[in-house]
Amino acid sequence: MAPLNSKSINWNIALAFSLLVAVIAVNVLYATLKEQDRTRQAVVKQLQGKAETAHSIIANELDKLEIVTGIVRVQNEKIINFLTYDNIAPIKVMLQEIASLQHLDMVLLYDENYRLLTSNSLQARQNSRQDSYTKVLTTILDQPSRITLATIPTAIVRDFSPMAAGLDEDQTFVALLSLIALTDDIGDQMGFVMLISIVNNNQLLAQKMSALLDGEYAIFDEHKHCILTNFPTKDVPWPHDQKMTLAHKNYFSWSSPLLTTTGTP
Repeated sequence: MAPLNSKSINWNIALAFSLLVAVIAVNVLYATLKEQDRTRQAVVKQLQGKAETAHSIIANELDKLEIVTGIVRVQNEKIINFLTYDNIAPIKVMLQEIASLQHLDMVLLYDENYRLLTSNSLQARQNSRQDSYTKVLTTILDQPSRITLATIPTAIVRDFSPMAAGLDEDQTFVALLSLIALTDDIGDQMGFVMLISIVNNNQLLAQKMSALLDGEYAIFDEHKHCILTNFPTKDVPWPHDQKMTLAHKNYFSWSSPLLTTTGTP
């Protein structure tokens, strides 16, 4: 986003300038207005480029998640051996190590019937939310890609992060997600591992975007709530007509949807 009063057109100065030269011929005023329009178009083009960069950053995060997916697949045989003997405790330790080393918020283990068996969470109340966990799994199973941008319910995030405390049950979080099928020696499906990195308030992602975009940005969920930004406040309004006002400053903006595998913004 580019502020009107600093990084693009300062409309107050532009207005004062036009008043000063109001006595000059109309064609000069017309030329000034055309120059303002060209400047505005240049700012919009710059913002479109930044939006493309933002998409590239998210795509790069998905590529990194694909690498982690490959690392987990290497552990397939070991996980299956533990599952065969219902030895869940060492798997939980593995999930916690994966989450810690790869900076993941959630690592979930499901059985072949889509029921959650364990995760990297230290909390013990997850069995009371089996329906929510199963729904996330089945939703991704139906998609063409199992490494994707997706939404997950607050009820699940609450088991892993304090940032979901106090939010309504029907609210959702945006996440980078990978689903890995676990198979035995003859190819039978024995379960799943799900890797989740939450976008909401993700400080590592925020720092990368700030460094590469060289300007203000905000990511919104499907309800137009700001979930990640480098503005001083998280109460960033949804832009209208490529403009927004925040903290008494006016900004040009350009919005572009981040799509899940279902094509949903």
